[in-house]
Amino acid sequence: MMANLIVLIVGGFLLASATALAEDIGPADGNGNEAPSKWETGLCQPLQIHYCYGEQLPYLNTSTLFRVSNRQPYFRLRSPAFFKQSERFRNLPECWSALQPMLCALRHPKCDTTGKRSLNRKICDRAMDACQAVKENIPDFLSNCSDSHLFGQDSDDMEFADEMLSLPFNKTEMQCPTPLAPTNDSARFFGGITSCGMQCQDPFLGHFDVGIFHIVVLVLTIVVVVLNVFGLASIILKLKIVRSSHFNPDRCVLYMNVSFLFASTGYLFQFFPETRNLVTCTEDGLRQQLVRMNDWSVQFSLCLLSFLLTYIFTLSGLVWFGHLMFACFLDFQKIINSHRKTKVTTFPLARSSLVFFHGTAWLLPLVPAIAMVLLKSVEGNSLLGVCMITPRYKTAFVITPFAIVLLTVSFFTGLCKNPVFL
Repeated sequence: MMANLIVLIVGGFLLASATALAEDIGPADGNGNEAPSKWETGLCQPLQIHYCYGEQLPYLNTSTLFRVSNRQPYFRLRSPAFFKQSERFRNLPECWSALQPMLCALRHPKCDTTGKRSLNRKICDRAMDACQAVKENIPDFLSNCSDSHLFGQDSDDMEFADEMLSLPFNKTEMQCPTPLAPTNDSARFFGGITSCGMQCQDPFLGHFDVGIFHIVVLVLTIVVVVLNVFGLASIILKLKIVRSSHFNPDRCVLYMNVSFLFASTGYLFQFFPETRNLVTCTEDGLRQQLVRMNDWSVQFSLCLLSFLLTYIFTLSGLVWFGHLMFACFLDFQKIINSHRKTKVTTFPLARSSLVFFHGTAWLLPLVPAIAMVLLKSVEGNSLLGVCMITPRYKTAFVITPFAIVLLTVSFFTGLCKNPVFL
């Protein structure tokens, strides 16, 4: 008799527990999905925490139940570790500013008089647009704005979204990740990261290392200037004494020295007081970039001038170096022909040929220089103290011209070493 009573008591307890669990979870529909749970029938509870990321939430009741077929990913929304991990986006100011309303709404969903949880898709769309550059680092279930389990689109949801978006979440702790710096100039945003641009100073070198590098640049520039001045003086004196033809190695050396002398002046600008920062940096400490053609500020003008001097005249010097090897080849050809007692020349030059040599040396470098300015691919380099081509185009517009000149010089040098081809 006592045993039967115990069985009846235990069975009744289990039956009551199963009934309560069924009411909480809800019966399954014909497709095996879970039916609406209690929160849809008015199950709300008071907020225990009224502040989220430093802002007071604009409601008093919340709900902690979720009606989803696969609950496990959504349980992470209740995990403190998940929200702690989400704070890694704090270093992306625009993204973090848009994520905070969504994270607070997910952690403490609003519960109205009917118990309806209100999360609007507007919050998600705004956050994903702001975090486009790092969207792959956001969990899939959180970045899926079309998920109807988390986001709705009715009028109540819209009202709640507007309330959350109107909260002035604290931005004082937001900092751009190194080596980025905060900026409001959308044209200088780096890699799709809004509100952050590349800082001017090199992040991998200390002030002492940068100072040593600037001293090396100054010494090398002075050496180049002195050598070019002596070269110009000697060539000018020689041309005054010996009246030679218009195209010869001496004149090529003269123009090559002139080119490198002008290019050196582009590096000397930075050593005037406060000039380096004007050339390579913006007023808010970002790396200078020629992104606006209508911006003729002092910084923009100095950056453009330093780029044109260093790039155009360096290429001109390279072209004149190629012409020098061709002129040496012609002189060597004359010597060979004089020994062979023949007046036949392989490359006869007319006076009009000078137009070609001067045109290729002075005008040809203008083409890539203007193209880089129009493509907005010129930026400041705080180490060298000048504005240069961005790394994206250095192969095509810096390395390629050097390679072409090197091949040309090697070709004529090879001809001079093998007079049998002359």
